[in-house]
Amino acid sequence: MEIEYKDKYKYLGSWLYNSLDPRKHISEITSHISFIAAKLSPIRRRGDLKTNINLFKVLILTKIKMNFCYFDLCSNKQQQDIVSSVRRAFKFFCCLPKSCSNKVIDELFGNITTALKNESILTEYRLVTFTNRRQLIK
Repeated sequence: MEIEYKDKYKYLGSWLYNSLDPRKHISEITSHISFIAAKLSPIRRRGDLKTNINLFKVLILTKIKMNFCYFDLCSNKQQQDIVSSVRRAFKFFCCLPKSCSNKVIDELFGNITTALKNESILTEYRLVTFTNRRQLIK
């Protein structure tokens, strides 16, 4: 049986690219955020800021964390691009002005860099634990 090689693969609703280039993931996530924001626009515009933040965390942040579980492996420039794109998405989704400072976003949402690094560490831990369990079963 021959295994087919692909440049991208859809897994649990997210596209995984063979290069793990963050720019491709950012463009995928941006289109996904735009779609969700359009569908939820009546709720987002009527709701208060806390509701929008909670919607972002539940509907958007899970997708972001899933796609950037390798955050620690990215270069500093790539990490900055990822964090700035998450901040832009947060501003857009929560209807905040573009001039809103990063300090305000960190107060409302929490430190994005720390959250992504923690997710990367947690993913690595889960992978090691899963691998160890498989070896014990054998």
